[in-house]
Amino acid sequence: MIKCCSMLNCHTQVAVLCQFLREVDYMTAFKALQEQNSHDAMDSFYDYIWDVTILEYLTHIHHKRGETEKRQVAMKAIGQTELNSSNPEEVLQLAAQKRKKRFLQAMSKLYF
Repeated sequence: MIKCCSMLNCHTQVAVLCQFLREVDYMTAFKALQEQNSHDAMDSFYDYIWDVTILEYLTHIHHKRGETEKRQVAMKAIGQTELNSSNPEEVLQLAAQKRKKRFLQAMSKLYF
């Protein structure tokens, strides 16, 4: 799916899918997020990202590009209480599972 989304220039979807791997593929996710020509509704997928490192990178990218509104959307996603690294592991896992489910539902609506 990562390769297919990349070939479709759906780079934010690539970044979200990189979280599904056993170990998050940060190199692929960051490279995808650097792409300027994204054919997906970039910031509408931020709610599906549970990895704070990816969200922080998004904030950095938008700041660097001067994209204030998109940066604010990424900052809002980082600020969600269930993603706080001080939470118990089960809370973080539940947040990830919730986001995975919603993302896959959104993908099925989009492509099927």
